[in-house]
Amino acid sequence: MLKKFQIIAGLALMLTLAGCGQKKANPTASSSKPKTVLTTKQYTTAQLQKRYVTIVDAVVDPLDLASYSKPTATIQQAATKGKQQIADVQLQLADNSGQPALNTALQKLGKAATAMLTAMVGKDQATYNTTAKTFMSQTNTIAKTYFNGQIPPKLNVYSQRMANKTSSSAASTN
Repeated sequence: MLKKFQIIAGLALMLTLAGCGQKKANPTASSSKPKTVLTTKQYTTAQLQKRYVTIVDAVVDPLDLASYSKPTATIQQAATKGKQQIADVQLQLADNSGQPALNTALQKLGKAATAMLTAMVGKDQATYNTTAKTFMSQTNTIAKTYFNGQIPPKLNVYSQRMANKTSSSAASTN
């Protein structure tokens, strides 16, 4: 999309510069101007579910690294990669004209995911807790509302592993 815009802008600049050398206005020049055509997609539920999984996985990957106590630089790198993946999905969703309610919910999830990844590498635990709660709430709502309660596999595995880790550490303290 950005490349198309750059090409169109370049063509417009060339036409403008070519027109500066003319002494009289050319009446046919207006009909030869490049036209911008906006394209939209109409994603199916299955296609939107793939984007949902991509957004959630982009958050789970750095969470998984953090749960295994990986170096901070590795976690930050994964969070940055996740934010880029989410930005790519957000661009795709911006071009979608199908399933407006699900599309809007996924766009909000993308914003919540980006906020959580930003907070994850920050130093404010309260902000991280708030963004994580928002992200998980939206993730679960979308799963229940649109995907028959099916959450992405990576999140499911991560959640089960963390629940087992919590229950085993609680059992060891008793």
